[in-house]
Amino acid sequence: MPLSSYLYRHKNAGLYCLKSSNLLLLIFFLFDRIKEWLKFYLPQLLK
Repeated sequence: MPLSSYLYRHKNAGLYCLKSSNLLLLIFFLFDRIKEWLKFYLPQLLK
């Protein structure tokens, strides 16, 4: 699930909840990006 839709769906939970889970969301988001990046670039680098 994209980060934007996750935040949109859970914005009614309150700012405190959002702030406390912000770091966790960021880590998951970055991990997802890195996974996509590796999937795309790794085959090209290994050629």
